[in-house]
Amino acid sequence: MEQKVWIMEDCMLDIERFELFSDKFDFGEFSGLYGPGSSKRKEDGWVVTKENIFGVFDAFSEPNSPDHPLLIKEGESLGEINVRTIEKSITEESQGDSVSQTKQLSDIIECANTSVWTVKNVVFSVPREISRLAGASAALVKPDEKLTETITIGDCFLLVSFKNGKPYFSKNQVKKHDKMMHAEISRLKYQIAKEWKINPKKTSQSENKKINDEMWNRFRPFLEKARTEAINNPDLLSGYASLNGDPNLVKMWRINNFNTEDIHKIILFSDGLIPWNLLKNMETNTLGKYIIEMEKRIGLMGIAQSTRSYEEASGFENYVSQHEITAMVLKF
Repeated sequence: MEQKVWIMEDCMLDIERFELFSDKFDFGEFSGLYGPGSSKRKEDGWVVTKENIFGVFDAFSEPNSPDHPLLIKEGESLGEINVRTIEKSITEESQGDSVSQTKQLSDIIECANTSVWTVKNVVFSVPREISRLAGASAALVKPDEKLTETITIGDCFLLVSFKNGKPYFSKNQVKKHDKMMHAEISRLKYQIAKEWKINPKKTSQSENKKINDEMWNRFRPFLEKARTEAINNPDLLSGYASLNGDPNLVKMWRINNFNTEDIHKIILFSDGLIPWNLLKNMETNTLGKYIIEMEKRIGLMGIAQSTRSYEEASGFENYVSQHEITAMVLKF
């Protein structure tokens, strides 16, 4: 597999190094990218196996803030432990023997979910109430000659472009939850700015950072309660799937199978590739068609550049300078 580094300048970080990768597979070719953004920890991930399993992941740690820092185990956050365990488990479970080649994608992901639970709770002895609040979203595909299996979890996305011109775009399972979280973040930020007599329209980067730090201190308990109620809870309207070791994941993930011969292209991506306002406001099919057209015109790297420009212009509304981005396109 060919791997390169692409350097993006003129963004909120002086330099951002994108990892690029590409190769051929049994039914075509694939390419992808990873951009760290402003993240201090690599909680996104991706996997490509010789058995034609492709996946992107967006992990998250337990709610934290300057006053309640991350739980670190052997130098890694729980989000990093989650995603590295998932990558390793999928690779090992799909080693090229006759048994692994007949495994369904759901069986392989269920094994990965069990591995996550074992590593966090047995190897690292993380308390259960903390462990379940750290998980991962995922979008995965496993094509063979006749059928392409897919699984989506949380707010990683699967976008299929069919040869007949029609798209399939997976549902954002975290949308209702995220809308509530974004509303509370915005409320807190404006409240803090008012308390500190700062004009939100004229904040400097240092002022915005101080406001964000205080916002996270106040927001953390709200987020913790919301996640506790929503993660892998099929009985809650705002419930969503998370690959966090909880066996209830299988009640929440979304499985779809497609005829391989009908597929023109598949795009997998974490939510960082697309600005939140588009994810929030655009109708699903419209957004899917927009992303397919954008990828055709400017590629994944062009979309990432556009998102970085949007993030830079967001100013006060932005509570994370730059999100991690992981994306992959399979061309059949």
